[in-house]
Amino acid sequence: MEREKDNHLTKLQKIIKVLSVIDGVPKEIENLQLFEDCNEQVNKLLLEDDTSLTQFDSKSSEVVCVSLKALPIFFLFCKDANIQLEQNMIKQRIVALFKNTYQSLKLAISIVERWSFQFQDSYSVLANVLHSIIDSIKVLLYLDTMAAASICKSFKRLYTNQKNLVFKHVNDFEWLINIFDIVECIFQMFFQDVVQHNVKFYKFVIGLALQITLDFKDVSDDAIKKIYSFSCTVQRVLMKYTTQDLNPLLEATLKTCVKELLSYKNASPHFIKVLVSENNGLEHLILLSRFHSDLNETFQGDIPLHWFPSENRDSLIGLFFNLLQHFSPFIYEDNKILLPSSFGIVNVYEYLLVNLCSYMTNLPACSIQSVTDIIVSSLFISNITFIFAADLLSFIARWSSEDLCFQYVNMLGITLLKLGSMGLENTSEYNNIILLFKRLFLFLSKEQLNIKLFLKNHPFSQSIYLWVYIPIDKMKYDAEDINMIVDMAISVIHLNSEEQDGSERNVIGAIRVLCNISKYFLNFLSTNNQVTIVKEVVQFWSCFNDLDEDIEMSESVVIAMLCLASCVFHLFQPEQMLLVLSTVKDILLHCDNQSFRLQVTYFLSDLKSTQFHETNQIECLSLVASLFNYLLDLKDWMVTFFAMSALRDYAEVTIYSHKLSTFLPLTKKTDFTNFLQK
Repeated sequence: MEREKDNHLTKLQKIIKVLSVIDGVPKEIENLQLFEDCNEQVNKLLLEDDTSLTQFDSKSSEVVCVSLKALPIFFLFCKDANIQLEQNMIKQRIVALFKNTYQSLKLAISIVERWSFQFQDSYSVLANVLHSIIDSIKVLLYLDTMAAASICKSFKRLYTNQKNLVFKHVNDFEWLINIFDIVECIFQMFFQDVVQHNVKFYKFVIGLALQITLDFKDVSDDAIKKIYSFSCTVQRVLMKYTTQDLNPLLEATLKTCVKELLSYKNASPHFIKVLVSENNGLEHLILLSRFHSDLNETFQGDIPLHWFPSENRDSLIGLFFNLLQHFSPFIYEDNKILLPSSFGIVNVYEYLLVNLCSYMTNLPACSIQSVTDIIVSSLFISNITFIFAADLLSFIARWSSEDLCFQYVNMLGITLLKLGSMGLENTSEYNNIILLFKRLFLFLSKEQLNIKLFLKNHPFSQSIYLWVYIPIDKMKYDAEDINMIVDMAISVIHLNSEEQDGSERNVIGAIRVLCNISKYFLNFLSTNNQVTIVKEVVQFWSCFNDLDEDIEMSESVVIAMLCLASCVFHLFQPEQMLLVLSTVKDILLHCDNQSFRLQVTYFLSDLKSTQFHETNQIECLSLVASLFNYLLDLKDWMVTFFAMSALRDYAEVTIYSHKLSTFLPLTKKTDFTNFLQK
C-alpha cells in the first residue's frame, strides 16, 4: 500500500514538473490533451479508495498538498486557453476539464476537513493547504463566481476551525492577509462587468477578508497596509457605482476599515506613512473624513489620540497640507468637489479645515506645541497654505488656552522683526504675517491686552517696527502708558543718526507709532508731548525751505512724516500750516514717486475738517487748490482716482468749499460744482 502511494506521488511530482514548465506560456489548444492527462492523474490520486488518505500522516498530507498546488494551474489553463467557439467539441472538453478540476478541489478540501484538529504538529501543512486554496479561488473568480463562493465558504471553515493553530505560528501565516487579493479581483470584475454581480457573495467575501486581516493586524506589518488599500478600493467603488443594495455594505465596510486603522495602536505607523507617501487625492480626502467622524464613536467618548504616536500625528497634519495643495486649483477657481452620495458636494477648503480642526480637538494638550511647529513651518509654502495655516492657528488660539494665544502673538512678533531685519517688509509673506498678527490680537484676554505687559515682552527700542502693527486702541492703557510710548518714539528719532545701522528703519517705525497714537490718543497726550511732536514735524519740513541745497532724505521718511503731519495738522500755528503746505507743494513738483503722491492725496483728504486761521486762510486754500490741480493733471490713474476722492471729501465736509472753488481752473470748477450738488 505504501509502495503504491509512493508511485502515485512520484507520478504526481512529474506532472507538476511538466506543468511548471508550461506555466506562464500562452495556453494554446494543442496543450489541452496534456492538461487533460495531468488532470486525470490528479483525480485518480484523490479518488483513490485508500483509507490512508483519510488519515492524517506525512504521506497522505503530501499527496493532498501537491494535488492542491496543481489545481490552480488547471484553472489558469481553462481561463487563458484560446477557445475557438465554433469548435463545440473543444469547448466541451474545456468545460469538462474545469468541472473535473473543480470536483478535485472540493474533494481535496473535504479530505483536509476530515483531518481537522490533527495539525498540531504539522502546521506547515495547513499553511500549504490554505495557500493553495487561495490561489485556486483567485482564478475561479474569473471562471465561475458561484463556484468561487462555495470554495470561499470551505476556506472559511478551515481557517475558523484552525485559527488557534494559525496564531501559534503567525510568521508562517502572514500571507493569509492576501485574502484581500481575492476581494481586489472581485472589484476588478465589478468595474468591468465581467460577471453578473451577486451582492450576497460580495458580503461574504468582504467579511472573510476583513476577518482575516483584522485577526493579523496586531502582529503583521502588512495587515495595516492591506486595510488601508482595501479602504481605498471600497472608496473607488463608492465613487463609481451606485446600487441601493451594495452601497450600504460598502459604506459599512469602509467604516469598519477606518475604525481598525484608528485602533491600530501597537504597530509601527504604516497607515500614516502610506497615506502620506501616496497621492490618491480624493480617496485620501474621504478617508480622512471617516477617520475623524469615527473618532468619538470608536473610543466611546474617551480622549482617543493619547495613544496615537507623535510621528503619526505630525505626518497626518502634513497630509492635510498636501491635500490642500493637491486641490488648490479647485479652491482658487471656487469650484466644489462632488463626493459620493453620502457626502454630496463640498467645499474642499472648508472640508479640510473642519476635519483638521476636529482632529486637533482630540489631541492631548502635550502635543499642541509640536502641532503648532508643523503649522508654522507650512506658512510660507504657498498663499493657500498660509491662509489655511492662519485659520488653524486662529482656531487653536481661540479653542486652546489664553497663554497659548499670547505665545502665538509673541512668536509672530518675533517673526515680523526677523523678516524686517532682512529687508522683507514689502513681500507678501510679511504682509500676511501682519494680518495674522492683528487677527490673533482679537483673541487675547483683557489681562493680556496690557501695554505694560507687551513692553515687557517686546521692549520698544528693540521692536520699534512691531509696535507699528500693535492695535494700541484695542489694548488696556492709561495716559501714562501713552505718553511713555511717545517719549520712547521721540527718543528713537533723536538717537538714530544716519551713520547707525538700521537707523532709517527705526526712525520710520517711530514716526508711524506717533501717527497711530496721534490718531487715537491725542487727548491722552500731555501738552509737552503735543508740542514736542509738532516741533519735530515742523522742524523736519523746515529743512526743505531752500531747495537749492542738496538735501539727502529718504522718500520713506518723507512719506511717514507727511502722514504724521496730517494727524497733528490742526495743532499747527498759522505760519506752520503755511510752511508745511508750501513745502509739500515744492516737493511734489520735484518728486515723481507714486507713493509720495498717493500720500499727498491722503493728506489733502485729512485736511477736510481743518480750520485755517484768517490771517493766511487765502494762501493756505490757494496751496491746497494747487496741490489738487497738480495731482488731477497727472496721467497716473491711481493717483488721479484718489485725488478725485479727496476732492470729493473736501467738497462735502470742509467749510471752505466755495472759497476753494475760486482757485480751481474752469474745467475742475465744473467738476467741483457737481460734487457740491450731489
